[in-house]
Amino acid sequence: MFQQLQKKAFCLFHAWNILRHEPKWAAERESRNGKNNLEAVNGTDEANPNAARPPGRKAEKAARKRSDSDADHFIEELKKMREDRQHIEKERKERDDKLYNLEKQKMDLEQEQHDKMIMEIDTSTMDKEAQLYFKLKKEEILARRFGCN
Repeated sequence: MFQQLQKKAFCLFHAWNILRHEPKWAAERESRNGKNNLEAVNGTDEANPNAARPPGRKAEKAARKRSDSDADHFIEELKKMREDRQHIEKERKERDDKLYNLEKQKMDLEQEQHDKMIMEIDTSTMDKEAQLYFKLKKEEILARRFGCN
């Protein structure tokens, strides 16, 4: 039939095999059964203008935007995960700060014990060089503690 109308052979059989069962072409074939074949092939047949057709690309995008309930749920989950992560980070920072303060207190206590030991050393039985060394150490400790020279 195509060859009679167009005066050449139909060369798109691979596409026709895919499209022939689509609603648009099924309605076209049904409308051709009682009408003039020339009108049906040219596409001027308006037999079923309300035939169900799949939505176009723009209509699908608009429908997706309108029904973002899944996306909203996903966004809510992400927000919850972010809040949980921030809470965990805050707890970790507090724990690290406590550990830092404890370590600092421990080091200060050790330094204080070391300083106390140096301050209590009897230098009367030592030679002059050792006495001078411990005298300088004691002055360092006093300067560090009281801020005087």
